[in-house]
Amino acid sequence: MHVARSLLAERGSLPAQVDVLPAGASLLDFVPEMSRYSRVIIVDAVRNGQTPGSLYRAETLAELARHLETLPPISLHEWSLIETLRAAEGLGMLPAQLTLIGAEPESIAPSTELTPMVARAAQEIVSMLLEELRNAGASSAGAS
Repeated sequence: MHVARSLLAERGSLPAQVDVLPAGASLLDFVPEMSRYSRVIIVDAVRNGQTPGSLYRAETLAELARHLETLPPISLHEWSLIETLRAAEGLGMLPAQLTLIGAEPESIAPSTELTPMVARAAQEIVSMLLEELRNAGASSAGAS
């Protein structure tokens, strides 16, 4: 939610074809919305046993599963991220291009505040996404 809010604050800097959709805690409810897009970038906390604030990127469901299945499932969502994406895949609702950008949380406890290390990671993700989306917008604008 923090990254989505930051991106929404930068709305004027984003290419017109980019939508920012805060999914909240109920990822399963987000599946029908996600299926409308050919490319989806999901930003979430990803516990992978590294230093809090560490960033991860996965470009396929298999790659994401490798990151997430080595640790016991912990999620603030009704379903875990991997369970939700596998359900979307089974229903034929997974977008053609899926990217996960995750940050290692310091704590999984429910909170509206980020720890300082995760807040820095969130800002890094926002900067990375803004650059990536601007570059994608520029390359698609020049395509014929």
